[in-house]
Amino acid sequence: MINWLTKLFSRFFKKNESKLKQQSNLLIPIPKQENNMTSIRPYLIRAFYEWISDNHCTPHLIVDAQLKGVVVPQEYVSNGQIVLDIAEDAVDNLEITASSISFEASFGEEVVAIFLPIRSILAIYSLENDEGMSFVDHNDDSSLWDKQDQSTLIHSLDKASSKKIKSQKKSLITDSEAKPSHLTIIK
Repeated sequence: MINWLTKLFSRFFKKNESKLKQQSNLLIPIPKQENNMTSIRPYLIRAFYEWISDNHCTPHLIVDAQLKGVVVPQEYVSNGQIVLDIAEDAVDNLEITASSISFEASFGEEVVAIFLPIRSILAIYSLENDEGMSFVDHNDDSSLWDKQDQSTLIHSLDKASSKKIKSQKKSLITDSEAKPSHLTIIK
């Protein structure tokens, strides 16, 4: 039975092979259209961030820390990647734009301005149940770095440094105006 089916299919394709060759000469090749759409990655990251947060879980990012433009504390990078907690209570000034993610986070005693080009995000997931999404970059050109990335980085760092300066001034004023404590030590 199998031999009979094999013979039938081979005869069919041999007969039609010449027809297909003739018809393929008549076909007009369709030029490949360039994709002018923006990256879907920032939209998915935003959506997953909201979904994870709405379900009372902790959103985390896995970042390619070796990509150009990534600003993270290098002492926390392992195997070229860093995992960042981006929960609302873990970061300040979280901004997810079409080209980057920026925020401020504490690492030990220090508040650090973080800047992540969208291309550097490898995954977003929930810490509690590992639900989320990983991203594969179909454009393997890791040297991509445009002026928009650079201007966003500069703006993000300027904003973070001005906030840090304000908080340092505030702590200096608070320290200098400190009142003596009204509490007494009882032994």
